[in-house]
Amino acid sequence: MSEKEFYKIINTENPVLVSITSRYCDPCFLQKMVIEKVKKNIGKRIFIISIDADDFPDLAAEHNARDKPALLLFINGELIWKQKDILSTEQIIEIILEKTYAYPFLIILL
Repeated sequence: MSEKEFYKIINTENPVLVSITSRYCDPCFLQKMVIEKVKKNIGKRIFIISIDADDFPDLAAEHNARDKPALLLFINGELIWKQKDILSTEQIIEIILEKTYAYPFLIILL
């Protein structure tokens, strides 16, 4: 994915969760596993992308995600939530629901 494609994706009206990790970051490995579980639960209702900080160094630097994992939630290109460090699958889903309450298509049955 190019930076141009990345910005095209986050500038949609649908919520987009971005997971920034690095192949050289141990906690990032845990976040990757959590994001896979989030994808299994709500991946059809929200767009989820994972990017490597080494492939997007400017984006990682902008969000201070070079040595820690970060989660970013965008709607219409606007950053509406940001989290560094690890959260559980349930916490991430709960936050997504809370932050995207105006989007009725994001009904989740757990």
